[in-house]
Amino acid sequence: MIVAKNSLGWLAGRAARPAGSGDVVRPLQDLHATMDRLVRDMHDAVVRIRMVPVGQVFDRFPRFVRDLSLRLGKPVDLVIEGEGTSADKTVVEALYEPLLHLVRNSLDHGIESPEERRRHAKPDRATLTLRAFHANDRIVVEIGDDGRGIDIAGIGRKAVQADVIGEADLAAMEDAEATRLIFTPGLSTADETSDLSGRGMGMFAVRMAIERLGGGIAVETARHRGTTIRLELPLTLALLRIVTVEAGGRRFGVPLDGVAETIRLPDDRVQRIKAQTAFAWRDQVVPLHSLARLLDLGDDAPSRPEGRMVLVIETDGGVFGLEIDGIGERLEMVLRPMDGVLADIPAYLGTTLLGDGRVLLILNLKEILP
Repeated sequence: MIVAKNSLGWLAGRAARPAGSGDVVRPLQDLHATMDRLVRDMHDAVVRIRMVPVGQVFDRFPRFVRDLSLRLGKPVDLVIEGEGTSADKTVVEALYEPLLHLVRNSLDHGIESPEERRRHAKPDRATLTLRAFHANDRIVVEIGDDGRGIDIAGIGRKAVQADVIGEADLAAMEDAEATRLIFTPGLSTADETSDLSGRGMGMFAVRMAIERLGGGIAVETARHRGTTIRLELPLTLALLRIVTVEAGGRRFGVPLDGVAETIRLPDDRVQRIKAQTAFAWRDQVVPLHSLARLLDLGDDAPSRPEGRMVLVIETDGGVFGLEIDGIGERLEMVLRPMDGVLADIPAYLGTTLLGDGRVLLILNLKEILP
């Protein structure tokens, strides 16, 4: 990199000579390619240095589980698997608070008392599992218990009582979709509030913490058989792949890991179903939303003869179409999380700087989509 930097200085001096800039274009392009390769090599080396085992976090839980199980009168065996699985130091350190809440949640009102377990032909001692493994370029952490499972019908009733959802919408929901209601702020599965749980903000905070890291969260549950919560996170936060888009006269960044496809959508393919605009994509009906309207940036752009520019987005909540005014370049960028008074704005993952020095806001698609 020092040699390349010296070459850059020499080329800058050469370009400053009168009528001498025309013959430096090709050398500058070659130098840019060299710098790009060197920066990638250095980035890979730094990422390897920053990798630490997730066991650094897992090792803090055996004593916590033992003490809390004694306090609650629930014998629990903690099983730890994959503690040697590694990820970026920042990711591993950020896992502790979400895991602490999820483990406490399992012990407090996920795992039953010994008497209740006997009524369902279970052993007195429950099992709580912390597991980590790599999947493609992600790290997956699972928290599983063999407790009573989530009462999906009960969650639905509480959601209706809290005006989170209507009875008709709830009846049309699949069980997997209804289970995700536990991440709604203020909605709790606990029958009463204690110093451990019941206020209804913990699972919402867990979801927000994981999504700020660029990850996702999923729940699998079976009544009287247990619950597994799966956290999926990037191995490193150093770089994020995005595509720049335009909406309402402004430019934003969209993470590419949520973009399934970019399409031109003729107007005759767009249909209105009740109050929702939708289109057909790969044998399924996909709701279509305007990014400008979602961000309160004014009316939609005028229709174009070539059709609408649409990003097909895949999230845990399903598949959506996101109409934009224009699409720009794809970039690898360093994400700077929102801080200060902006830290609690869920619509944005963070910011980055463009090559011309402008600040680009990176959208959190899971929050802005309905």
